[in-house]
Amino acid sequence: EPPRPDVSQAPPGEENKEYLFRVALKWRPSTWRAIAVTGDQTLAELHLGIQDAFDWDNDHLYMFSLSNRLGDTSSAYYDPRGEGWDAYADQAAIGALGLRKNKPFCYLFDFGDMLEHEVRLVDVRDANPEASYPRVVETHGNAPPQYPDWDDDAEDDEEE
Repeated sequence: EPPRPDVSQAPPGEENKEYLFRVALKWRPSTWRAIAVTGDQTLAELHLGIQDAFDWDNDHLYMFSLSNRLGDTSSAYYDPRGEGWDAYADQAAIGALGLRKNKPFCYLFDFGDMLEHEVRLVDVRDANPEASYPRVVETHGNAPPQYPDWDDDAEDDEEE
């Protein structure tokens, strides 16, 4: 397997570029968020934007698969809180990854519940110097609760 390219630093000028992503729930594609990050930010910062956009708790590990195949470790970038992986999301600058518009890749949050999202680069444009990034630009559909069974369990306990 060839060595991975160094993607830890974005090329000069990428801090002035805004990368706009559409992130959709794989099990409910009509629910999606548009999230913007700058080219010098990392996949870890995109992860935080996704967490914010869907109101997840950031209490589980995650990974990105740029080939859009979860089993393909050669294109995967993992949560830096985990150990023993080849590449980490906080060392992958968005502007250095060679992402192409509309080519899907996968974001997986929570390796137990497998909350899988399809991510697509929608646009690259000049960043807004007044804005803070990552930022949620658009929402479509209500995000499901991260732990839908917890509410059901609480009701069951009350009935006993």
